[in-house]
Amino acid sequence: MTITDVRDCLFARPIDDQLFVCASGLVTVGDAEALINELTTRLPEAHHVMNLCTERHHFLLTFAAIIAAGKINLLPPNRQPDTLAELAGRFDDVGLVHDGDDQRVCADGRALDIRGVLGEDLHARLGSIPAAVSRPHAEREAVAAISFTSGSTGVPRANIKTWGMLADGTKINATAMFEGSPPGMSLLATVPPQHMYGLELSVLLPMRMDLCIHVGQPLFPADVVSALAAMSSPRALVTTPAHLRSLMASVEQPPSVERVFSATAPLDERLAEQAEQAFGGELLEIYGCSEVGSIACKRSAHETSWRVFDGLELVEATAIDGSTGDFRIAAEHLSEIAELQDRLKLTAPNRFRLLGRREDLLNIAGKRGSLAEINRRLLAIDGVIDGVAFQPADARLAAVVVAPDLNRRDVLDALRQSLDPVFLPRPLVFVECLPRQASSKLRKRDLLALLEGQGAEAPRSMRLDLRRRGSK
Repeated sequence: MTITDVRDCLFARPIDDQLFVCASGLVTVGDAEALINELTTRLPEAHHVMNLCTERHHFLLTFAAIIAAGKINLLPPNRQPDTLAELAGRFDDVGLVHDGDDQRVCADGRALDIRGVLGEDLHARLGSIPAAVSRPHAEREAVAAISFTSGSTGVPRANIKTWGMLADGTKINATAMFEGSPPGMSLLATVPPQHMYGLELSVLLPMRMDLCIHVGQPLFPADVVSALAAMSSPRALVTTPAHLRSLMASVEQPPSVERVFSATAPLDERLAEQAEQAFGGELLEIYGCSEVGSIACKRSAHETSWRVFDGLELVEATAIDGSTGDFRIAAEHLSEIAELQDRLKLTAPNRFRLLGRREDLLNIAGKRGSLAEINRRLLAIDGVIDGVAFQPADARLAAVVVAPDLNRRDVLDALRQSLDPVFLPRPLVFVECLPRQASSKLRKRDLLALLEGQGAEAPRSMRLDLRRRGSK
């Protein structure tokens, strides 16, 4: 078999390694490469391909096939119809691959349902196509994907990723995130693969290191527990604070997990401690941004300072007024120095504390505060299942809260114990669930819609109720 130089191979793993387990059985790296080679001949005739597959193995196979075919993955920040239509209009020559009914966003019909290519029985399909005679590969300088910021505060910004950037960043992540972990881990993710966090941990890492992924994206606590129980040990879980809160509230004794990862929102120290006790393994909180990917981590149950990954460098920038706290990230594999949207405080070389988003710093009635701190206090209230404080354009503070057993006075009285009165949120709106995206992110416009409706139920397409199905 002819093998391309491993530096350019999409999979830096032996072909007989286990990659994922689907309904029809175990699929190896070699099996996946054969399917990818087949998919490259079936992709839409378009240079940019929106990858909307929801099953993780469908996404992974499509992601690799698009790169191997010399095309570019478009990775939308969410699945809202307006977001998909806006992205389809921003780029010339756009096609789409899906494993559901999302072909509606491509008016010219350039959409592929991957289920029609792979069939219901993946192993039967493997029996009808030849084994890969060359390993799928890519030029390091080729643009492999365009990811987007979450759009939580405006229009999603595009971030261009070459294959070399992704491959080198994945090597850095593997070293930093799995140091001291046992080999041959099974990995489950509750976050979508289109999001940079989900892409790095549940798609790129399995392409470059010894991980076997679960193909689904379970959401409800009982489904997460069932998926973990079906996986071989040792296990890793890639999730978010919102999902962890739901799990800890609903499940007394989940299966053991050797390494838990959390990102997309700040993680409370108490929740981190609960998760480590419940799962019996280490929990690493990941800090990153769409422009770079993962940047730093900390074991949040035991430490407050973040450790920047080896291979990345924090560069401090001094503002015109002489103030500090703004930083950039530099690395050999990045095309340019990336400016961070958060304010940091150095505690040691390449270690820092997170002060919050630039736009989260508050100045009300001459008093300074932080939305991150207010949200930490809000979520720490007994009886608050979920919630978020934010600042609409008129400079008031507002909050949307899921707390079925509490009332407005209960929440405000609890906040008064630790917050100055000027930082108490008014209005305070109670809802059944927050309009979280699949990545658990919140868009400001969705929160404003709830505020204007004073607690009106979020549209079903944006609801992410983590409390219900399968709770104890």
